[in-house]
Amino acid sequence: MKVLVIDDDPLSLSAMVRVIKYLGGFKCEGFDDPLIALEYIKNNNDFGVVISDQRMSGIDGIELLQIVSRLHPSVDLILMSGFLEWTSERAEANGINSFFQKPINPSDLLYEVSKSLTKNKQTNK
Repeated sequence: MKVLVIDDDPLSLSAMVRVIKYLGGFKCEGFDDPLIALEYIKNNNDFGVVISDQRMSGIDGIELLQIVSRLHPSVDLILMSGFLEWTSERAEANGINSFFQKPINPSDLLYEVSKSLTKNKQTNK
């Protein structure tokens, strides 16, 4: 299973994908356009975690993750935001498994990704 990262900020996206792939050793694919990511999500099921930025052009992170949840209920959803109006509690109330405030600590991110992929692997046995 791989991790999908969706962020319309190319620098943030690149950094996250590198951390997940090279420090964490996980398969990871990044999308800088949430609408292209959504098409991929609709047509594939080779991922166990979707990480999305909150504020993006075209579709916001909550809406995108809610669509992912409907299409792939077993996939873990992680929201990230650089804005203070989001909290873990608010994200969980919207069906999100985890929330990170940007900038994200790489070790915290890798822990959450590992936990999510392990849970998905056990669920899909």
